[in-house]
Amino acid sequence: MFHVAGSVDPSRDIRALNEELQLNDLLFIEKRRERLEKERGRNSDARRAAQEKELLIRMKNHLEAGRFLSTFPFTDEEQKVISGYIFLTRKPMILILNVGEEQINNFALTDQLAADFPGPAFQWICVSAKIEEELSRLDEEEGQAFLEELNIGQPALDRLTLLCYRTLGLMSFFTVGPDEVRAWTNRKESLAPQAARVIHSDIERGFIRAEVIKYEDLVHLGNEQKVREAGKLLQKGRDYVVQDGDIINFLFNV
Repeated sequence: MFHVAGSVDPSRDIRALNEELQLNDLLFIEKRRERLEKERGRNSDARRAAQEKELLIRMKNHLEAGRFLSTFPFTDEEQKVISGYIFLTRKPMILILNVGEEQINNFALTDQLAADFPGPAFQWICVSAKIEEELSRLDEEEGQAFLEELNIGQPALDRLTLLCYRTLGLMSFFTVGPDEVRAWTNRKESLAPQAARVIHSDIERGFIRAEVIKYEDLVHLGNEQKVREAGKLLQKGRDYVVQDGDIINFLFNV
């Protein structure tokens, strides 16, 4: 297979992608400014329209300086003004680099790209499509041996999933029933009632407390009964910040 540009140059390709994203947001800003101009005099809230127009101009200058809107210093009020608009350069970005087998544990490439594109806008991950294709043909035991031979800790899909969770500010907690163990996706720093809402709004509404077992304690002690006997089952209230990997039983009354 050949690169469409005739050569492999990650920095060039990333710059081209960045320019496309910035251009998309600039076009949206221009259209929105034109709309505000047409509605001038008919707008019931002229002050808010003027504030939005001034904000759009500053955002335009920010983009034309080669920056992403993810680094724009929005105030809380400005966040509300544009909350309904989809600006691509405000979104988190993960760049997946398809590398050769010999480069999979070589961080020189990502270190250089991180230096070329500094800031929090990008997350990087190296994947070898050839390795993943070979891995897909193996059973679990053979696959694990193959990864160990290449000194790779996890398959690319597992690493990418974790990176996506981290980039989006997500975590997982677990509930355990007689016939089901289920993982629930939730935002980091969520309080226990907010996590309960992910399961059902009634649990949040009638929240009493959360019984929490830490995953590490369960693995170390072996089962829930031993966790209880060791005094490791935690009783948490409304102010508890749910942690990644928590095993929770919610007590509620509606």
